[in-house]
Amino acid sequence: MKNSFSFFGVGSTILLLVVSFVHISCSPEQTSLYENIKTDIVAIKATSHDQPGYQPVPDSLRLRFDKVLRMLRVVVKTDGCGPEPEAKVEESPGRLLIQFDMKNTCVHVRAEFFDVDILVSPVHEDVFRLIVESRNFASDETGVILFNQLVDVRQLPGVK
Repeated sequence: MKNSFSFFGVGSTILLLVVSFVHISCSPEQTSLYENIKTDIVAIKATSHDQPGYQPVPDSLRLRFDKVLRMLRVVVKTDGCGPEPEAKVEESPGRLLIQFDMKNTCVHVRAEFFDVDILVSPVHEDVFRLIVESRNFASDETGVILFNQLVDVRQLPGVK
């Protein structure tokens, strides 16, 4: 008789642990894996519209989102000449500001247009105001805002 009671005692303890684990794992207050990782620019690349065979990015794909990596891909159009782009991001509650400098290496006679592809990760909020500004980091001049929109990443197509 004694053994059967201790078996039920161990069984009920295991059952209690399983129920507790399931309750904790289903809790609505789960934290993100990316919670303590700073939002930053992962990559930036400028591609000339004049490059042989290049197809400019359609407007419908200028914003994309990778749900697994919490990565936002933004493509904006600007002009330049032999650019070596650099970017930085500032995140505040409900707002993401991306500033980039084309760091042109020459003075262009006619405008050459580029698609500037910027990857930002991780993006913590699902809904925020996204502002993308082209500017010269070496001067105090205000830049040119190329994109200013309220974004819900849950509605964006995924990064391919």
